[in-house]
Amino acid sequence: MTEHKEHDDAIQAAEKALLATQAGYPDHAKRLLQLAASFDARWRKTDVLEDLDSALRQYFKTLDESLDPSEHLSVLEKLAIGHFNRYLRTGYDLDLDTSIGRYQEIIAKMPLAHPDRAERLFDLGAVHRSRFERKGTLSDIDLTIHYHQEAITIAPLDDPTRPTRLFDLGLAHNHRFTVTNVLKDLNAVISLYEESLAATLEDQPEWLARHFHLAAVLGARFERAGNMADINRAISLYQLGLAKPVLPDWDREAQLLHLSTLYSSRYARVGALPDLDVAIQLRQKVLEKTPSDHPSRIFRLISLANSFQTKFKRSTDTEFLDNALQLQHEALQMVSPGDHRERPTIVQDMGIGYYWKYRSLGKFEDLEKSIEFLEDAVENPSIDVPTQALSLHALGCAYYDKFGKTGIKSDIDLALWLCQDSLDKTPEDSTDRGSRLQDLGAAYGGRYRMAGTRSDLDMAIKLYEDALNHSHSSVWDRLADTKFLLSYYAEVVAWEQAYNASCTAMHLFQLLVPRSLENSDKQYMLSLASGIGSDAAAMALNASKDPFEAVRLLELGRGVIAASLSQIREDVSILQQKHPELGEKFVPAQGDSSGRNSASTELDTLINEIRKLPGFETFLDAPTETEIRETARRGPIVVVNVSDYRCDALIIEPSEIRSLLLPRLKAKDIRDRAQNENLGSLETLEWLWGVLASPVLEALGFLKPAGEICPHVWWIPTGPLTRFPIHAAGYHTAQGSDAVIDRVMSTYGSSIKAIRQGQRSSSDLASSRQAQALLISMENTPGTSSLPYTSQEIKVLRNLSESMKLKPIEPERRKQDVIAHLPECKLFHFAGHGYTDKKDPLRSHLLLQDVNRDPLTVANLLEMNLRQYSPFLAYLSACGTGKIDEEKFADESIHLISAYQLAGYRHVIGTLWEVNDALCVEMARYTYEGMRDGEMTDESVCRGLHDATRKLRDRWRESLKTADGKGNDERLPTGSHSVIEVEELAARLSRDVVLCDDDDKGGTRSLLWVPYVHYGV
Repeated sequence: MTEHKEHDDAIQAAEKALLATQAGYPDHAKRLLQLAASFDARWRKTDVLEDLDSALRQYFKTLDESLDPSEHLSVLEKLAIGHFNRYLRTGYDLDLDTSIGRYQEIIAKMPLAHPDRAERLFDLGAVHRSRFERKGTLSDIDLTIHYHQEAITIAPLDDPTRPTRLFDLGLAHNHRFTVTNVLKDLNAVISLYEESLAATLEDQPEWLARHFHLAAVLGARFERAGNMADINRAISLYQLGLAKPVLPDWDREAQLLHLSTLYSSRYARVGALPDLDVAIQLRQKVLEKTPSDHPSRIFRLISLANSFQTKFKRSTDTEFLDNALQLQHEALQMVSPGDHRERPTIVQDMGIGYYWKYRSLGKFEDLEKSIEFLEDAVENPSIDVPTQALSLHALGCAYYDKFGKTGIKSDIDLALWLCQDSLDKTPEDSTDRGSRLQDLGAAYGGRYRMAGTRSDLDMAIKLYEDALNHSHSSVWDRLADTKFLLSYYAEVVAWEQAYNASCTAMHLFQLLVPRSLENSDKQYMLSLASGIGSDAAAMALNASKDPFEAVRLLELGRGVIAASLSQIREDVSILQQKHPELGEKFVPAQGDSSGRNSASTELDTLINEIRKLPGFETFLDAPTETEIRETARRGPIVVVNVSDYRCDALIIEPSEIRSLLLPRLKAKDIRDRAQNENLGSLETLEWLWGVLASPVLEALGFLKPAGEICPHVWWIPTGPLTRFPIHAAGYHTAQGSDAVIDRVMSTYGSSIKAIRQGQRSSSDLASSRQAQALLISMENTPGTSSLPYTSQEIKVLRNLSESMKLKPIEPERRKQDVIAHLPECKLFHFAGHGYTDKKDPLRSHLLLQDVNRDPLTVANLLEMNLRQYSPFLAYLSACGTGKIDEEKFADESIHLISAYQLAGYRHVIGTLWEVNDALCVEMARYTYEGMRDGEMTDESVCRGLHDATRKLRDRWRESLKTADGKGNDERLPTGSHSVIEVEELAARLSRDVVLCDDDDKGGTRSLLWVPYVHYGV
């Protein structure tokens, strides 16, 4: 007795009955069908291919019999299904083609009103989809879409199969999108998936799969079109689906990997580091759960490697790049020699990894490896078009860098050909097109630099213009190489075009850092485009635009983080007073970090609503020309714009805004001097006077020594000039007035916006009752040198407090204690060490007792809002509290001084570099005595520091009068010292800012009175 006796007996009986029936008899066709059905049934039970072959032969024979129309259609259906099933078993293309032919025959013979017509149309579409998946012929997927759509159209709306058919039609559009990359198909996929999901109950087994498919295609549309709403929704859908307990582990891991891809993509678009970190965490988690022989391990290795590559580009830590290459090597070893599916992606990623390693370390062998891997990827016959376009682009960039190393013309020619081929394979509306336009432009620019052919320069300009105006690309991809475009415009003296491009760039610059970003991410993104505002201002002046236009462009490009924080705090305060209901809506909206991207969109909508109110038309907007001129009512504001194209002083007065060309001030000279670290030397101060300060003061009419009433000038330096002491520029070794300090008193500002907002805060201490003063002395700080004079400095202030109407408060010198007392105190004085982080200014801080565990950082201060308490003065008697070591951070002016300003302090006194411990005592004493004598007004702060600096300068000058260079220098506690001795002793007693990766080159300590600066109103 066999296992399938029932089917065997049925076949034997059918065969016997057929043999007993002559052809042509009425029952002959019926018995042929019975035999075919019996073979078909046994095949479905046993999966023995011979049974399927026998069934197909018998069904085929029945076509010659006299069948009624319904029976004929039924036989055709059996044949169509049978040939399709045999194709699935054997892979024979003839069976697939035959199945399609039979279904077509069914449709041709079936009445239009037949109840099964919709189902057969759908079946025909399905087999065309299978042939598309087999051969990749576009006409097959076109027919799939056609037949599926027709089937859905003629079927009733309440057809229970409608959700499935909608989903399958969406799947067909998705297949076509993978070939054509046409956005219309992807839009159709999303619409169909949404309709299918809406018609599926959440407790149905299909719901979760359709849910994840919708999330996936929303992510794909984001990659294609760049709509942030798509990726935000996709992430939310994945998170919702992953929260379902019914999801099996294997599927959960796959969906976690998809979610990680979305986080990675959003990071690439927006630059929010938490997104990248989440992507890495998810991919590590999935890889850890993946066995070494799992078929998905290769892809998961590649995914994590990509994230590590991206983290390297953000952090420049080569450890991430080495980890990425290690994972890619492991993935490559897992690919069998005959398996071409994964290989192109792996070798492409390895090529890109070695390219970035070359860019980081400069080793030519890494560049050669990069080219080798990328050529392997490009030449692979199974590579798809998007991957090929990326590989061609990366290979073109590698050859461009090789040309930069070798100077060989064939390398740049090949780079051009590869980049052009990549661009040709990139759709016009692709989000990748902007970066590829720029890199092709760079290659043309490189060949122009080599050969001087004007047509190459013209092509470079056109490509850079196209990139800047490519609306489908990310803001950063459009902005990235604007500096090169401007340099080429300058080469052909096309100032009007340069100005227009600058205006476009500055508009994009405002979109570079959405409100959803953390300050640290904003700082990073803005640093990538540093100097763009200064160049835009220079182009406006070269194009003979009004000086206000230069100021406007410069303000748009600088102090973005500071402006967003302080302006929001100030404007919202007014909003809450006049429109409390909108104020209540705005505060939680702008502070929401749980759903940062969606909150940003809601916030923009709310801002537009507020701007419709009378008096709030410029809510959170840039100041007008009238408002800017009004800012200079207490004294002129001088914005010193530093650009490689020209340097100018933009002079703002209540009556006008004018520009003064500074032909002797060159950006290169400023950078060279900044690198030499001789910012406080006599030679530098005299140079500053000649190229900058003297012509500006002459233009302002300040030609003589200041009298009892000293003019007040606000300086706003830009770019690398932010490190220089403009207030001390001049000749100081002899009596005279050729020095800024002898003609005017100086205050600094990070931007006009910052000065204006400071002016609008509460006024001075003159009318206040006894105010509290928070005094912090850090004579001994963990891990640093002792500062014996800090306690004397605090003692001086303590002794002066009564006459200054101040009540001294000296709490524990820990972060939380200081934060707790800051709101209660009008004055904050810190004497101790400072820490400046070159790589991340937001991590700079003053060193308190718990600094190693919980430092009080600039980032912490930016989160505080003390403005409502009207704090008056923060005196930061530590080294380099206004120091910016990296030029890329200069536009944002993020340092300890600006942080205390943003927290709400009306005035801040700080330093540009290292200061001497003993001299700090005298500088503080003289400054506070001047403030006291000036009745603690706004002017008394600047005047107090100004007079103190002059007094110490004059004493220094007196010490130089003896013939042998020795004199009684009262700056230090000991008696008589030579200038060299003074410098050596100052080095031992300085309140050094601890610099990350910084070796102090010296040369700035001889003039110890120079680095003290005032920021405020």
